[in-house]
Amino acid sequence: MKQVMITLILLSFGLATNCFAAMSATRTGAGFLVWLFVGFIALFVVSQLIPGIILTAGLIKGLFAKKESPAMHHDHRA
Repeated sequence: MKQVMITLILLSFGLATNCFAAMSATRTGAGFLVWLFVGFIALFVVSQLIPGIILTAGLIKGLFAKKESPAMHHDHRA
């Protein structure tokens, strides 16, 4: 009985791969609405990249900026 179950499982995997191969051969590609959705998502990604680049540039500029000495911040008038 165990041999029959193993044979049926292996046979079902073999038939399923043939079925998927036949389905992928007849696909016509994505339609207009799919590409419109992908473009809409890409618009969100690009709109989030611009502030991220600005913040990263500010961080790098702040890391490499010349440090001011504490004496420059005090007012020496009496």
